Parts: sequence; structure tokens; C-alpha cells
Amino acid sequence: MQKITLKNLTKKFGNDLILDHINMEIELGELVALLGPSGCGKTTTLKLISGLISPTDGDILFSDESVLDTPVEKRSSVLVFQDYLLFPHLNIAENISFGLKMRGVDKQTRLKKASDLLSLVDLPGYENYYPHEVSGGQKQRVSLARALAIDPQVLLLDEPLSNLDVNLREDMQELILELHSENDMTTIFVTHDHEEAMIMSDKIAIMNNGIIEQYGPGEELYKNPKNKFVADFFGNANYLLGEVKSGKFIYDSWEIPLKNQFNISDIKQINAAMIRPENVEFNKKIKNGLNFKAKIKERKFIGERVHYKLSLKNNKEIIVTVLSENTPPVKDEINIAVDYRNIWFMKI
Repeated sequence: MQKITLKNLTKKFGNDLILDHINMEIELGELVALLGPSGCGKTTTLKLISGLISPTDGDILFSDESVLDTPVEKRSSVLVFQDYLLFPHLNIAENISFGLKMRGVDKQTRLKKASDLLSLVDLPGYENYYPHEVSGGQKQRVSLARALAIDPQVLLLDEPLSNLDVNLREDMQELILELHSENDMTTIFVTHDHEEAMIMSDKIAIMNNGIIEQYGPGEELYKNPKNKFVADFFGNANYLLGEVKSGKFIYDSWEIPLKNQFNISDIKQINAAMIRPENVEFNKKIKNGLNFKAKIKERKFIGERVHYKLSLKNNKEIIVTVLSENTPPVKDEINIAVDYRNIWFMKI
């Protein structure tokens, strides 16, 4: 395992600034997700860590030692691309053991390692198949096995599951988590799927236009987003625009007590209260919360949950997601409640 530290890491391609002085620490054995829209710098970050490209400025440290002058093959890291990049003219065993061959490992040892890894990724007996003879999910497993063949201390995954269907994605998520745990690897993976990032990672770095907007455990980012960009990346949200007066957030006739995690400068900047759709409760009164009436404008059944669009007395609309049991029909006026603990404040 390796601790990875990025210090003021910057990358330019010509006049285009791709990464802008990012700083991040990934502890020994952590599994970290880089989450963000296309073009925000996620894959470039992986390529820099692996050594495939060099930074314009800044430093990359493995266990507190700079690796800027360390070539790719000696960085104890391996990068797995989303397109597999298997050699079509080599069989599966030869693909998996290719890195070992380049290191001068004898053929018998290479093939034994390939066979063991195929069993590890649940593909025993596939040694003599060729890439065109296996499915996309199987190719991804082979690609992972090839990465593990050189016993890396750092595993870098570039959107490894983006080409797979839903069921295969879930299987591969479980496999990657098992491999990460069993092989004691520090792992960084790129994704644009917030649910995948939440399910798989210890921490998430939200990236946007070459910077890290926020970095930490998924639950912390979900519940305490620093800004609207971070909040919106984890799903829908309702924003009530208002102002802070005498330690309370004022929206229309509502006075919402602020949580005490803000310093003075933060409080002065707050102009919005955020409420997640799933934190609005129907037909319930909460002592320490907002209690109000709303009219149902729209109802969409999506299986175990129902999505609602509600109209408040000031014509403000909010969205609500509830379990599908005993849900009211459209045009009903209902009592709504939101616990103060489920209201977050920010500047937007």
C-alpha cells in the first residue's frame, strides 16, 4: 500500500489549464472516487499519478517521497482504462501475464499467475480464449486480472464500469471492492455516477473545471455540501432563497434556526436553505422542524418510490420523494414536515 499526496498539482496542455493546483491526500489502503462531469480533469489526474504524463507544476508523493522522476514501470501503480485495451492476438492468459513477461518472469510462473488470477476474478478455465471470444464484462475482469498480475500497491481505474449494463456493474462493483480489500491496495477510480461513488469509496473528491470543490466521506459531502455544485451532484434538491437575521434563516414567514457549525463570515454569505426531496415527510408533525401545508401538483410512480411536485402558499414549488405505500393522489392538500436537522445552508 502507498499513501498518495498531491501537492499543488497543475497540468496544462498548451494554453488549456486542465488541473489547477489541486491538493489531496489518499491514505494507505483507502478507496477514493474522483467524481465530476466530463472534462473536469479526472482522467488526467490518474495519468499524472501513474506517470503516463508529467505535471506542469506541483508534486506527486508516494509515501511522502516524490515520484516525479520515477518512470511508469517503477511506480508500483497500474492504470486500468475503460476500454480494456487487451491485445487481440494474445489469448487471455498471455494478456494477463504480459506485464510479467516484460519484467523477465519465466513462462511457467507467468501462466501459473494468470491461472490464479482468472480464478480470483471468477473466470477459471478461460486461459486459452481470445478477447473477441468473451463478453464485455469478462473483458473487464481480464483487464483487472492483468493489472493485478504485477502486484501493484496503487490501483487506478478510469471509469471501469461505464461500458457495462446494470447487473454487470453491480457484480463488478462487488468484485473491485473484494480485490481492493484482499490485495491491500490503495485504489483511486474515476466515475461520473454519484451512486457508484457512494457505494464503493471511502472518500470522494468532487472535481469541476480542474479544481477539487470538496473532498471527504460521501455522507459528509451529501449532508454538508459546500456549495450548490456539490449538492446537485448528489441528486435533486430544493433551494429556498432567503436571508439571515438574528441567527435565523428567514424564508417567507418561516424562521429556520441555523446550525452552529458556521463562523461569522459563513453566516453572512448564506442566502439559501437546501432540502433534499427524501427528507420531506407527509402527514406528520415534527416538534423541531418546519410544519406546513402544500398542494400536490404532480405525482409520478416509479416503483418503490413516488416523486411529487408540490405547490406552497407563495407559489414556490418543491419536489418530494417518498416510499410508494399509502401515498396521496394529485390535487390533495396535505401536511408536510421537515426536521431542522435535514435543512442545510449555503450561498448559491
